Formats: sequence, structure tokens, C-alpha cells
Amino acid sequence: MRPRPALSLRSAVLSALCGALLAASASASCLPDASHLCLQGGRFAVQVRWSGANGQTGAGSAVQLTPDTGYFYFFSPENIELITKLLDGRGLNGHFWFFYGGLSDLRYVITVTDTPHHFSFILRLFQPASTLT
Repeated sequence: MRPRPALSLRSAVLSALCGALLAASASASCLPDASHLCLQGGRFAVQVRWSGANGQTGAGSAVQLTPDTGYFYFFSPENIELITKLLDGRGLNGHFWFFYGGLSDLRYVITVTDTPHHFSFILRLFQPASTLT
């Protein structure tokens, strides 16, 4: 079993991935719906697919909190499973920064799409969130 990477390493890797998204701002084309968050003025679309150990699968339901943040629930609006944030850090290091926090023991796949440029990166997460019992 490989050890989990440190959060700072994960953030650095995501920052490097987001570095590919540096094209000049273009018109946004994300259309918010029940399964898509539209972040950074609609430039980025975020969606989540989940799967359970019993073979059950589905799309996460998106809830916008601010222009930069939102969360997803899988079964009930009262049970948040994943929170996301996408910041424009280009003024500091030339990259967009994508952050996420998992609150689930399910497997999920996050897809972030730079909609004007039709570029996506996919995070396949198979490690359940840490629990303390």
C-alpha cells in the first residue's frame, strides 16, 4: 500500500495541472444545472460522478455557494459529500488553483473543464475521507 500524498503535494500537483489552463480569458460557456458547478464567472465547469461498493453509481448534485466555491451531495441535500473551490492565482504564479475536500467514503471522479478552451482534467479519487470513530 502506498502512503497518501501530503495535501501540500496534492495542491502543488493540481496547481501544475491547472497551469495548462493559462490561455487568455475568453467568454464563459458553462451552463449551471443540477450536476454542474460553474466557477470563475462560468469559465470552469465542475462535475462529479460517484460509485459505491455495491455497484451503485450516480452524478453528484451541485450547489453553488460563491462565484468560486460550491459543494456536491450524492443522496440528500443535508449530507454534503464534497466541497470545491477554484481560485484565479495567475497574479501570483500564473496558474488557476483548484481545491477540494472529500467528506465521503464513496469513490468519486471530479472533472474540471475550462469551457472556452474545451480542456478538462479528471481526478479519480479512490481514497475515502479520513474518519475518527
